[in-house]
Amino acid sequence: MLPAYLYVPESSDILRLLQLPHEEHLFTGFSGQSYVVVGYIADCHEVSPIYVDATLKEAKPWLNVTKNIGTLAIPDGMGRIHDTHPLFETNAAGGDLVRAVKTRHCRSNELGIPCPMWFLSHLLDASIQFNPPQYPNGFPPPVDYNIHENLVSMYDIPPAISLTDGLVTNPLDTEIMELPSSQHMDAELASLQSYGLQSPSLSFLFDFSNTGWPLASAVSASGNDDPTIPDDSNEPCDALTGSSVPADACLDIYPELAWRDSTDMWGNLPEAHRKKINRKMLTTSWLQRMRLTKALFMGSLWVGLHGNPFKISALETRRLITLSFLTALRIDGKTYAQVLDQPLTWKNGPSIGWPTMRTTMLQTFDNGKAELRKIVKASLTHLTGFCNESPDHRKQTIVKFVERFNKGLHELQKALAELTMKRVFKELTWAALFIPIDDLTSEHDSGRIADLFVEEVRTTSGCLAQDTVCNLMTLLYQSMLILLVEFDDKTAITAFKTHVKMNGDIMSALNGMYSNPMEFAAFTQTLRELPFITSENVLEITPKRKVPRHVGVGKEKRAKVLSDIKDINTNPSTQTDQHVLPNNEGFRSYRSLSDVSCPVSYFRPQVEAAAV
Repeated sequence: MLPAYLYVPESSDILRLLQLPHEEHLFTGFSGQSYVVVGYIADCHEVSPIYVDATLKEAKPWLNVTKNIGTLAIPDGMGRIHDTHPLFETNAAGGDLVRAVKTRHCRSNELGIPCPMWFLSHLLDASIQFNPPQYPNGFPPPVDYNIHENLVSMYDIPPAISLTDGLVTNPLDTEIMELPSSQHMDAELASLQSYGLQSPSLSFLFDFSNTGWPLASAVSASGNDDPTIPDDSNEPCDALTGSSVPADACLDIYPELAWRDSTDMWGNLPEAHRKKINRKMLTTSWLQRMRLTKALFMGSLWVGLHGNPFKISALETRRLITLSFLTALRIDGKTYAQVLDQPLTWKNGPSIGWPTMRTTMLQTFDNGKAELRKIVKASLTHLTGFCNESPDHRKQTIVKFVERFNKGLHELQKALAELTMKRVFKELTWAALFIPIDDLTSEHDSGRIADLFVEEVRTTSGCLAQDTVCNLMTLLYQSMLILLVEFDDKTAITAFKTHVKMNGDIMSALNGMYSNPMEFAAFTQTLRELPFITSENVLEITPKRKVPRHVGVGKEKRAKVLSDIKDINTNPSTQTDQHVLPNNEGFRSYRSLSDVSCPVSYFRPQVEAAAV
């Protein structure tokens, strides 16, 4: 059920609508009246729609019991802003979290008075949940109305999934009041439960509903169910056996690989075309190819191949997505020339290839950070033993860690050593890099993001690498700052460094810790254990519900608890090859032999490139 509010004239109040489990929709039992959406209510950590009796729309009596705090800009299914919506609060504190989100924009409200305007992406990036209306066109709905299709087409999400799965901040696009769409997912695919993962915690990365590409459940990703695509699932993969694939000067030969702006070509396609492409995607090798590209892109940022990932520019994002795609082709033993012969096509429709599909990945890293923050925030609780069940104790514990991060090198090192040994860091490391992903490089290979970056993830001494620890700790620090805002300490965080600046401080602190392992013996021992981490060593907190994964079946089904977690097993017998990570289940990929490089000039805007 998606939360919503209703103005009740009998009591002159805004009340929350209640839908019982057996009821079909929010307005079950209402008769005779028509209701329309007139805006949204900010209630602490969430924003939900307000319905009113359609006969009261012109009189606007709800303005007497609400306070307008600004307007909200929500993109349509094409990523464009057509209008803004009034944003209200019903009590003095309800809109505090929204007001704490800085905005440089304003619009007039329904009374013609200038007021702040927030883009939806701004609120989502601050972990404020958005609940879209089930009936944006009013209730009763039009005759041909479908709730599921409506949620998909208007908000780019399957029903009952937080909108943070699909929309994230993009400052460059918000400046022109146009946001890139996270794309449509076919309503028929919205109920898919299988994400091809052995754990649900990282499903956001490979659930292509976030980028317009549905995941296969029983359908092969190799394309052997599509008669128009050659069955290559049984062909040997040179890259996987360690032999390099012949290189081609892709960017010189194929100018369409140059990518000079972030125009959302996928979002600009007609909705009907996107639905057909989604269906087609399930039966082609493009599905697995895009999945591997995502893993390479995300992994390269977390392991530090490109410096501070929290400062990545739009230009560098386009470049890294392209490099990840070309590397994925080499791992798969293919060249771009071969891919050109396999576009996605359908009857009486145009064919599309990489130049369109790549735009579905522009928000991948932002989506990933948002979902990992959910896991971190759920881990910074009594569930993991981080604090006791008292909200005050949780707040005090987080405040103390943030203060220690900002007190100088020595205190920062002690805080890093302590946090590394806490379960929250294990949950984050597992979710970001070590969850097994089915069919990562072929129909039969289950691998982890970390397995693609063996040299970068683990040092020669067997520790989790410094760049990886630095970037994950930065995300943990950012999550703590956001929690401080949610604790109503929105002004207090101004005294602390931002997570972007803190990334450099963390790296400096880790320099001394990695150089002097005996001085930080417990820290070093923990880092030697982390490359061995498996699902037995974590609660596997799911970002959607922010609770541990359930185990057992039937009446025995329950959420995992701390007593279920086993100590990390670092028995040497689990590691027989220094060129692979422990517990890799046989997955092997020589990514470093397949890496592609290309000059940044191919990704500069045309005018800028000409000037250079």
